[in-house]
Amino acid sequence: MSIAQKIAEPVLLMLLFMLLSGSARATQYLSLMQAQSQLFPSATSFQVVAPIVSSADVQAINQASGLAGSLPTRTTWRAMKQGTALGWVVADHVIGKHDYIDFAVAISPDGKIGGFEVLAYRETYGGQVRSPAWRSQFIGKQAQDQVLAGKDISVISGATLSSAHLAQAIKRILTYWQLVLRTQGHGGSQSGLDSSRSSA
Repeated sequence: MSIAQKIAEPVLLMLLFMLLSGSARATQYLSLMQAQSQLFPSATSFQVVAPIVSSADVQAINQASGLAGSLPTRTTWRAMKQGTALGWVVADHVIGKHDYIDFAVAISPDGKIGGFEVLAYRETYGGQVRSPAWRSQFIGKQAQDQVLAGKDISVISGATLSSAHLAQAIKRILTYWQLVLRTQGHGGSQSGLDSSRSSA
């Protein structure tokens, strides 16, 4: 695969993610590449992985999180530093009250949330979901933890549904890691689809 293809394919996947979530029509706080860099500052590359998800996995993940829909298998990356795996970046979107919220999380090698970035928020109220104080509540959460808005995660005034749905979405990604990414090792091919720091 040529260098141009290695750079172009992750960019195309990112554009597809933006189009599917409606972010092509919204103000972006962070691009996916910027989010990757913030979530894993020391990473030198981000490998697109292609995990295999069974119908049983999907059912279990949906049941654990209370959300349904397609999993972010096309927007999952392995953060690498000179051949050493640092963890995963998973980008996804979830409905707030009326519109999609785009976000990305860092998952450590042992399955803990290491970072959480909101890429785009479209609702009229509740932009505080982007605040570091609110997002920090998710740091260290694992698949076995409860992640419930109003109990484990504070609810933002005027953004009850956005708070609840983001909490469910984080739980969904943690369960996705536990049942899919963790059990499949690197989660996909280690060759080809690399997004290098130099292209960010």
